[in-house]
Amino acid sequence: MKQSTARRLIELNRVFYDQFATAFSHSRQKMNPGVERAFAEYLGDAKTVLDVGCGDARVGRWWRELPTKEHEVARRYVGVDASVGLLEAHRVQDHMALYPVDITADDWADQVQAQSGMVTFDAVVSFAVIHHIPIQYQEVVLKGIKSLLAEDGTAVISTWQFLHVPRLARKLLDWSEIDLTPDDVDEGDYLMDWQRGGRGIRYVHSHTQERLSALCQSVGFEIVATWRSDGATDDMGLYFVLRHT
Repeated sequence: MKQSTARRLIELNRVFYDQFATAFSHSRQKMNPGVERAFAEYLGDAKTVLDVGCGDARVGRWWRELPTKEHEVARRYVGVDASVGLLEAHRVQDHMALYPVDITADDWADQVQAQSGMVTFDAVVSFAVIHHIPIQYQEVVLKGIKSLLAEDGTAVISTWQFLHVPRLARKLLDWSEIDLTPDDVDEGDYLMDWQRGGRGIRYVHSHTQERLSALCQSVGFEIVATWRSDGATDDMGLYFVLRHT
């Protein structure tokens, strides 16, 4: 895919989430079981959490309400997202801060450090985000996550699995909707329709477990665990638990 096309798809998603911020947030009220498992089994001791592609920060608000051990040091949550619309409703709360950051920028990790005042985090999470990133920028995202993760920290990422769900497969659109052809994009790239609160279009990439595993390992992550969870079929989210090698 040409870089100009990739940037166009990134902008398509940013505009979508700005335009449909309220409708999208209302469609995601319950915490995903896969996220709950990630914190229960792997992130329970984290005092600082960076949420990459945090959206409306519902993970942060949920995490901040989890019970803490007596006399435990205050926990801090930092969320970053390219959509100002999604961030706007929960800009700053106690020990919780949100910043607009394009995670496909080469210096995005530096931006996070400058804005948050933190060098690394005990936990870095990125739930249902990387499927919105064109292939040539996925390594940039993962390298940034790795650089922001403490040496003894844990990262958890997830990606959407949607092709096997008939209801979602029916939402796939032809590339002509945005004046592109299949030859303009990469294998596994799709356009998806949105019909809540108006009509919108999103770009999504369908990852295989094998390819995403290889990508994580190529940037220096050890894959500690994987599982599938979430959605009506209980397998629409593919999760990876990652640590420094």
